[in-house]
Amino acid sequence: MSLSEFLQCHEVMQCTREGDPAKLLQTITNKGNEWFTLHPEESSFIRSNLDAFGFNSDKKSIGQFQYNLILHYYEKLLGLCLPPLEFRNFLYANIEVNDGIEQLQKSLSEGKAVLLANGHFGAVEFVTPLLAALRLPVNTVLRFKTETLAEMASKRAAELTQCADFGKINFIQIGRAGTAAAMEMAAALRRKEILISIFDEKTEYSQKVSLLGSQIWGGAGIDRIIRFSGTDLDLFTIFMIRTTSGGYTLQIEKINRSDPGKVIENLYTSLEAIVGKYPQQWYFLHEEIPFVEETLLSN
Repeated sequence: MSLSEFLQCHEVMQCTREGDPAKLLQTITNKGNEWFTLHPEESSFIRSNLDAFGFNSDKKSIGQFQYNLILHYYEKLLGLCLPPLEFRNFLYANIEVNDGIEQLQKSLSEGKAVLLANGHFGAVEFVTPLLAALRLPVNTVLRFKTETLAEMASKRAAELTQCADFGKINFIQIGRAGTAAAMEMAAALRRKEILISIFDEKTEYSQKVSLLGSQIWGGAGIDRIIRFSGTDLDLFTIFMIRTTSGGYTLQIEKINRSDPGKVIENLYTSLEAIVGKYPQQWYFLHEEIPFVEETLLSN
């Protein structure tokens, strides 16, 4: 049983219904720590990934990474725990946006679509609801690990969209029967809206990129979506950083597209800068890293 499935237990789901964020956090933390105790091999797996990228892999560092991974699930479920207005107020009160939102608003006002390249990093789950709370037209590409989460998230997105406290939220689910994700992604961009899509994973459309001294497969076909949409757009990376004060900072960086062949490379330059500062928040280190095999490098 995966950590995601383990945390979808009765105790955690009951907390989301009770509407008590503090209890939800404590319950998820306890259950997450229990899962890691039951699966000591996970600590070795995380250590090997940290070592592969040259990060500190001592017991304290692994513990920090595991806690941040557990926080990811708390943040995923917080939107289900709080009523819409309280959730919006939480986002406003705890996220420092700097000038990032202004950049997006400027692109939209100029008649451009906005493609936000997101990663398996920090409080990624807050990006979509924050933009919706700010009344920006947002479409998010997702791949749910379980049908339970897919149904819960879709239902909640519909509820938020219908209430007065949030704008439009549209989920584009990859790998779900009866869907054509690429067509839906391109359509969102052609409507001159915001499209959020993960880029730091391997798909059939990935290419070789450098990250922290290693070569991996990445990009997830972001460059192909740009070409396929055939529309005027601005490309940004977007990260939600957890701060030591318990809040969050939104970081948005415009990506240079002057050389189409370097778009993915430029995305990973942005990712490397953020992961280098906050490696414990890059929860992709809990996955099997798609390194390029040496035999492929020699061809």
